[in-house]
Amino acid sequence: MKYRPQPLNTNEVALPAEIIEITEQLARNTHENWARQRMTDGWRYGPVRDDARKEHPGIVPYEELSEAEKQYDRNTALETLKALILLGYRLEAPSREGLSGIDALRSSDKELAALGATLDNLDTLDLSSLFTLWQSHNPDQWASTPEIYINLGDSILKSGEPLLAHDVLLEGLKHWPTNVRLRQLQALALARSGATRRANSILIQLHEEGHTDEETLGLLARTHKDLWAQSADMAERSRQLHQAYEVYSEAYTLTGGYWTGINAATTALLLGQKD
Repeated sequence: MKYRPQPLNTNEVALPAEIIEITEQLARNTHENWARQRMTDGWRYGPVRDDARKEHPGIVPYEELSEAEKQYDRNTALETLKALILLGYRLEAPSREGLSGIDALRSSDKELAALGATLDNLDTLDLSSLFTLWQSHNPDQWASTPEIYINLGDSILKSGEPLLAHDVLLEGLKHWPTNVRLRQLQALALARSGATRRANSILIQLHEEGHTDEETLGLLARTHKDLWAQSADMAERSRQLHQAYEVYSEAYTLTGGYWTGINAATTALLLGQKD
């Protein structure tokens, strides 16, 4: 049998942010329906699958599933919805028009709860879904906590889109201008976008404020090293490389971190070579 599955190609389909925010609810419902059908057919829980005895280890509450099994349910639910959009159907969130007082407050609480669930599972979203989430966000709602911007910015950075990540982090900094993690990620986004000097300036400021954690110092030293590599001026190259070594060494002395120790040693070797 040479069966080759040929599902609809939904790679270019972006789900509305409101749908993405209820991913866990959809995945849970997918599992509950599967388990109910199994039990209706006479199956029950068993530590290993046994078709003869109709026992299956997956007939458990959603919370008890492994992360891989939960991801299977998430994918099943979201791919079904993407297929509907690809076939021309439209998905819309229920209208909140007419809600007032306590009903509006409850609706807002539910949205925040759904958003929180989404943020806990950002690593399950592809770049298209992350972009949709950002494009459809409510700035007033998101301003309630910096973690929203931190988590999304970090996820987009990991997806290889530093410019988009910078937009997210920049909005977060408008609400939380002194947040260290937002500033670290902004510097990382700038560095990965090629704006090394701007990144370096942000990290120098953090250092001058007394932030000597390994993340800040490691990023700062890295920008000095990048500026060394980018410069054509011999004196500037020497200055940047010396600063990179000093900051890597400071980080290693303060934290004992393996990564900064290796980089301090590598930079020391470079300083022993002629420019």
